[in-house]
Amino acid sequence: PGEFTRRAFINGRLDLTQAEAVADVIESASDKALNSALSQLKGGLSKRLNTLHENLLAAQAQLEAAIDFSEDGLTFQSRETTQKNIHQVETELSQLVDSFRQGRIVREGMRVALVGKPNVGKSSLLNALLQEDRAIVTPIAGTTRDTLEERARIKDIHIVIIDSAGLRDNPELIEEQGMQRTRSALEKADLAVVIFDSSQPLDDNDKLLMQEVGEKPKLVVLNKSDLLSSWQPDKIEKFLAGDQPLILSAKTLNGFESLKEALHKKATHGERVGESLVITRERHRNHLQQSAEALKKAGESLKEGLSEELVAVDVTLAMEHLGIILGKTFEEDLLDKIFGQFCIGK
Repeated sequence: PGEFTRRAFINGRLDLTQAEAVADVIESASDKALNSALSQLKGGLSKRLNTLHENLLAAQAQLEAAIDFSEDGLTFQSRETTQKNIHQVETELSQLVDSFRQGRIVREGMRVALVGKPNVGKSSLLNALLQEDRAIVTPIAGTTRDTLEERARIKDIHIVIIDSAGLRDNPELIEEQGMQRTRSALEKADLAVVIFDSSQPLDDNDKLLMQEVGEKPKLVVLNKSDLLSSWQPDKIEKFLAGDQPLILSAKTLNGFESLKEALHKKATHGERVGESLVITRERHRNHLQQSAEALKKAGESLKEGLSEELVAVDVTLAMEHLGIILGKTFEEDLLDKIFGQFCIGK
C-alpha cells in the first residue's frame, strides 16, 4: 500500500504533508474534504510551514551570532526584536492548532449522536437523514438496542450519525448494554441531537436525558409534530433553559430542512469552511502544539533575560517539530504507519 506515493516522497517530489494529502483525496467523502485535501496536495500547508521554519531559522541565526560574537563588541538584532519575531511564529502556529477542530470535521465528518428515550423517533430521523431505511422502525420501545453508525451528506459536508438505544432511568437488563453505548456515543460525539416526543407529556426520564447530555453542544428536536402536542409552551421554555427547539416530524418530514440547516451551521460555525488553511490530521496538530509550546518557552526566556544558548535550544526544538510534519526528518515506523493506510498501488 502507498508504494508509489512513498517513492515520490523518498525521491523528494512530495513532502510528507503532500503524501498524506494523496490518501485524503482518495478517501474524501465530501466536497469540503476533497478541496481541503487538494489544497494540501498542492502545497498549501507545506508553504506555510516552510515559511515559518525559515523565520525561525533567521531568529536562530541571530541567536547563534549573539552567542559566538558576544565578546567582540558587535551589535546584533535586539532581544526584543527576536522575541517579537518568535512570538509572531508562535501565534501563527497556535492559530493552526486551533483550526484542527474544524479541520478534523472537514476530513472525518462531524460526529452526531442521536439520543432520546425509546420510541421518540431516533431511527426514523436517522433514516430521513440517510434518505433510506437502515434502522428498524417499529412502535415498540427499545427496538434499537445496538448503536448504528452511518455517514450522511448535508450540502458540501458529511456527518457521522450515531443512532443509539434510548436512555431511560430503569432499563431492562437486555437494554443496559445499549444504554452504555449511548453514553459512550455522547462522549465521542461533537454534537448531540436530543430528541423528544412532543406528543407525550414531560416526565422524569426527559430530565434524566438532559442531565446525561450535560454541557455537550446540542440541538433539541421536538419530534412527532404531526401528532397533537402535549408540551405546554411555558414548561418547554423552563425545561430547555434557553435552548431553541426544532419542531419537526420525522414521519412527514415537515420541518426537516430546518434540522439539516442547523446541523450544517453547527458543523461549519456558519463559516465557509475549507477555503482557509486548516489542520486536518492529529499528527500535524500534535507537532504544531509542541512547536508552539517550545517557542512560548523561548519567548519567556528572552523576556526574563536568560542566555541565548537556552533560547536557541527551544527554537531548535520548535523547528524540529515542523520538520517532522514536513518529513525533513522521519523514522521508518512513521512512514510505515502513514503509507500503510493507502489503497494498494497508490
